[in-house]
Amino acid sequence: MAQLDNNNEIKQTEEIVKIQQLTLPAEGTEGLGTGLYDICPSAEEPVLPTKRAARSATVAATPNAKMSVYTRFGDSGKTALYAGKTVSKASQRINACGAVDELNSAIGLSLCEIKNAKIKKELISIQKDLFEIGASLASNIENKKLQAYLKERVREFEKRIDILTKDLTILNHFILPGGGKAGSFLHLTRTICRRAEREVVALFEREKIYKEVLIYMNRLSDLLFTYARFINHSQKKKEIIWYKK
Repeated sequence: MAQLDNNNEIKQTEEIVKIQQLTLPAEGTEGLGTGLYDICPSAEEPVLPTKRAARSATVAATPNAKMSVYTRFGDSGKTALYAGKTVSKASQRINACGAVDELNSAIGLSLCEIKNAKIKKELISIQKDLFEIGASLASNIENKKLQAYLKERVREFEKRIDILTKDLTILNHFILPGGGKAGSFLHLTRTICRRAEREVVALFEREKIYKEVLIYMNRLSDLLFTYARFINHSQKKKEIIWYKK
């Protein structure tokens, strides 16, 4: 029985390391204190199996640590949240985390085609935000710093949208997604953001998560739409208006 417990503990540790790899705090935002950085026990505390797993994951997350790409823990269709709670990979919380991860990857794809230095810098900052959001979705630990940060980011998004929109024609009709390659990628990213938002809303309706995450995702899709329009405008790509038949 002791050997079985040890094996379970090792598997649990490996999976938390895997999640931590995907949700490490972005450089310069460590102060937000998400995930395992908030729950790891001190050296003086009794070490329970889940706490030992969390501590091991934190050690593994340090620079230059060797981490395996595969863990085998998820082969049964299960994965672990922060603090070691095991859930189905088909759970809504994991669906939301995955959708945010996919959005982050879509932004990375868009960055390959964007030449505007300021927008590139802003998108990289957003990618870091999404890692913070992913970490918060994988944990039910209260994080008031993150809540305040997301509120401020929404205000920044709105100001940026207002500034960029000044150079664009006023929209009275829907436009077809497209334009140049960079603009088209951003339109696609905007739709992925909308889908990620829907997954987060579905989670919000079932479990407790920050409402600030919902608002952030909603405003981010507006910003991505504005980025697409602005870049197409700067590249002199004409917008195609959609008229109802």
